[in-house]
Amino acid sequence: MPEILIGQITSVPNKMISDTTNNKITINIQNLGDKDAELVKANLEIHGTSITPSYSYSLEDSTSSISAGSQETLTFTIDIEEDAQVETSATLHLRYRAQKSVGNMYETFEKKINLTIQLTPSPHLIISNVEQLSDFKIGTTENKLKITLLNDGIEDAKEVRVRIVPDISYPFIFEETTMYVSAKNKTTRNSKRNLHNRNQ
Repeated sequence: MPEILIGQITSVPNKMISDTTNNKITINIQNLGDKDAELVKANLEIHGTSITPSYSYSLEDSTSSISAGSQETLTFTIDIEEDAQVETSATLHLRYRAQKSVGNMYETFEKKINLTIQLTPSPHLIISNVEQLSDFKIGTTENKLKITLLNDGIEDAKEVRVRIVPDISYPFIFEETTMYVSAKNKTTRNSKRNLHNRNQ
């Protein structure tokens, strides 16, 4: 009978991170048995809600046959949400058939194989607070804003710089549009910087 096992698992890109789309996972399927596995259908069930299919049926794949002693690859395409953990458990559901030893009859098999989807730790910076430090009046200078950045990712952010893009619909002129924040912004830690602007 076929003996189906998982071999190497690879991805494109090689390092998958949170808040990305169209990541491709390739699973190498090996048949260590003495009979061919035919009409192989696979469904990747991902546990949790932070990793989802990129499009309809992107967690399904198939191959016509995996010969005894050989291997084939299955590919699935996923989107990864911002709150995804470094490791996410999943189950590969396989369905295939093999010819019986006697006669031209086939037997259908189903198999579940547990695996882990591994992400590369990455920072995730958000603006957690904006505070007005002075009253803004037309024609005044030295108006100050304090912006608080929070790294709620799973990796420290290094050499952090912030760039402000002025909106022409607002009468503000910033003295600085780019500011160095810190050499390292650790996870769950806030970084605060004051910005000066002039009201037209």
